[in-house]
Amino acid sequence: LEIHDDKRGMNMLTWEDKHHKRLDEPKKICPARFDSELERKLRQIAVAAFKACYCRDYAKIDIRIDSSGKPYLLEINSMPSLGPGASYTYAAKKAGLDMTSLVSSIVEVANERYFRPTASVHKLA
Repeated sequence: LEIHDDKRGMNMLTWEDKHHKRLDEPKKICPARFDSELERKLRQIAVAAFKACYCRDYAKIDIRIDSSGKPYLLEINSMPSLGPGASYTYAAKKAGLDMTSLVSSIVEVANERYFRPTASVHKLA
């Protein structure tokens, strides 16, 4: 998901945006518009950060890309909002998952990790 702001020129979410208090919220573009090489780098950063922080089941990784195209990891949210206006649920919806499917998927991944830890869960060591 890409946050893009043509109106204010800042390409970021403020508290007011996150809580839907402004009429001119930045656009959420999903899927994000990146070339394949940048997309590969972003995935690599996201997966490495997820593993390095010992995240489980799901997380939201925020990455900022500077004007030269260099990505910077901002934060990892190990329990991102699943509210109706949240970026995580927006991206899930664009991927074809309604709320029931999204939550079921998260629960299934946790179930696999908890009840069959060697079956399909990658060990972080």
